[in-house]
Amino acid sequence: MVKKLRKIIYCLVLMTIFIVLSNKINAYETSTITDSFPDSYKSYISSLKSKHPNWVIKAFYTHLDWNTVINSEASGAYSRVQNSAYGDAWKRLDAQGSSSYNASGYVLASRSAVAYVMDPRNFLNDSGIFQFRVVDKDVESDTEASVNAIAHSTPMENTSYASIIKEVGYSKTISPNFIIARIRQETGCDTVNNGSINGKNSKYPGYYNFFNIGAFDSSSNTVQSGLTLAYSKGWNTPRKAIEGGMDYFKEKYLKYGQNTVYFQKFDVANPYGNANVLLSYQYMTNILAPKSESTIVYNGIVRAGTLENKYTFYIPIYDNMPANAVPVPSVGYYENDNTKVYLDDPNTNDSMDTFKIRSTAESSNSSNVVYELTQSSDINKKLVLTRTKKGIDTGWDYVEFVVNGRKIEGYVWNSYVFEYSYTKVESVSLSDSTKTLKIGNTYKLSATVKPDNAKFKDITWSSSNSNIATVDENGNVKAISAGSAIIYAKTNDQGKVAECVVTVTDKNPTITLDKEEYNVVKDKTMIFNVSINFSDVTEYDISIEDENIAKIEDAKIKGISEGTTKIVATLKGTNIKAEATIKVVELKENDIVIDDSLNVSSDIISKINEQTKVKDIINKIECTYSIEIKNVAGKTLNSDDLIGTGSTINIKDDGSNILCTYTVVIYGDVTGDSKISPSDYVKVKNKILGNESLDGCFEIAGDVTGDSKISPSDYVKIKNNILKTETIIQK
Repeated sequence: MVKKLRKIIYCLVLMTIFIVLSNKINAYETSTITDSFPDSYKSYISSLKSKHPNWVIKAFYTHLDWNTVINSEASGAYSRVQNSAYGDAWKRLDAQGSSSYNASGYVLASRSAVAYVMDPRNFLNDSGIFQFRVVDKDVESDTEASVNAIAHSTPMENTSYASIIKEVGYSKTISPNFIIARIRQETGCDTVNNGSINGKNSKYPGYYNFFNIGAFDSSSNTVQSGLTLAYSKGWNTPRKAIEGGMDYFKEKYLKYGQNTVYFQKFDVANPYGNANVLLSYQYMTNILAPKSESTIVYNGIVRAGTLENKYTFYIPIYDNMPANAVPVPSVGYYENDNTKVYLDDPNTNDSMDTFKIRSTAESSNSSNVVYELTQSSDINKKLVLTRTKKGIDTGWDYVEFVVNGRKIEGYVWNSYVFEYSYTKVESVSLSDSTKTLKIGNTYKLSATVKPDNAKFKDITWSSSNSNIATVDENGNVKAISAGSAIIYAKTNDQGKVAECVVTVTDKNPTITLDKEEYNVVKDKTMIFNVSINFSDVTEYDISIEDENIAKIEDAKIKGISEGTTKIVATLKGTNIKAEATIKVVELKENDIVIDDSLNVSSDIISKINEQTKVKDIINKIECTYSIEIKNVAGKTLNSDDLIGTGSTINIKDDGSNILCTYTVVIYGDVTGDSKISPSDYVKVKNKILGNESLDGCFEIAGDVTGDSKISPSDYVKIKNNILKTETIIQK
């Protein structure tokens, strides 16, 4: 998670407190955007334009003095680097004694480091330029595929999040690629383990903060402080949190022209002339965050094949800049890594070599040796280590390994570190994503690691709550007590994660049919639904006692001849059953005539507008029998009552026996109240997120796009219908 300590500090984020900074710059001159670049930029720009002709690259003249800007950014507590990942040249070592030097593992950055990352010429390449992409232009160039590709190898990949983020981006005119990259930068897109976005915080369960807004470095609990904001904003669903975060960015940044990742870190933009001060309002303190975020975006769009779409870039230019690009700070840094390596001393021919593993990256200190590892010169006999941090111009790598059950980690000379040539893990999946067990039962989960030829397929198993369900090193799950727990399988190589939600119950499995009696017209069909509860068995067998009266055809009951029989649903492999009566009646051709303005399919009747009254439906049905209409709760409706999804139209004979039943479907009305309202929107969204089920006629009503599935496109249409920007067509 990229920590934030803003120059402008928020009081629980609801109220902004502006601190007067001694080094602020009054924004008296408006930035200028042109096509003309200084000579020191031209070769970079020319090369990029020739390679990517669809890209629009503009010169953004800040009209700010270079030295003034660098001095400002390198002072105070505004610019930081990760302490464990960068060498001394990147750090303000003179400030080590200050209480502001270290903030949650991020330390103050040196002036040379600030100058290096602020010089745009250092990043005018295919990937680095994306920190200068204008995020409120060309948003249609971002596709659902590119959003999903940016979430590659995270729990968000191949989920509904890609569609949600694309829709939010399009509706807010903000780059969807920017949204997902910022989420990945802040939370790793880890909806399983990251407390900011998994909805499992003990104090604020069900609340989300995808951008860690309000999660201050200075807080004792950064996640909690961010979720305090989420709670105050009502961000109790992922979509609300993402939409709210983008509203925040529009109001706090885009409104003032801070419309690139670079400008959000370095407050140097004033294109609209509405900024009161500059160098004071910044989203993050990590000076490498723009580079990191642009790399995330670049990798995603390359993977999605959208690199050559139209993108607009604003490249900052300062007054009195150095003639050449600022060089990288002379002492190296560390990059996060997760590669399998072995140790070897190439300067000896000894059969065995000994390597000192150190707690600090310095060889002159004998007290920092945490372990001496002796290795054979035979590569086949060497211990496999994981390099968790790769040193760049440091002379050191950071490794970890296990010896006799003891975990060892520390620094080792990188001249001794060699990467194995091996196929890395790309993904892991489980045999089940959900499982229901009774207390005391056990079940074995199987993990599949891809690709098949991945060299290191070791899995570490864990449970989110071992009081409910435990798992051993082989994936054997044991149900302990009633409740739900998540079983995780994590690959030791590359750290890929899969999960299975285990529900433990003390109740016996049940199977039920949705009606006690099915009234079917001869030669017509009727839909039936089966529900299974408290069981890890999800399949069932269906049969009809007398198939001369009725039979199953295309998963529906079809009336064959007049009479009464039974339908039986049996939980597969058990003796657990549910039964219901089937009555087949034969009606004459004109006994029931339904107006062509309504649509009748099997026992479903649709093409009814929301807030239609009972009497308006009855007027469209000519019937020699009596008609009774009940709502979804079973209450008999009067002529002026509204008819909604789930209402039943019963045709009854003189003896009040039900001859046949039609069930009403109004597309978009999944609550059955005859109106398309925010309650319907919430239910459809929860169905997509797996938090709520929709069955039978309600599932049909939720499929407003008519593609036989409920997806984000459906709740977008419902939302637009509510906002009166689109009308759901009843069919």
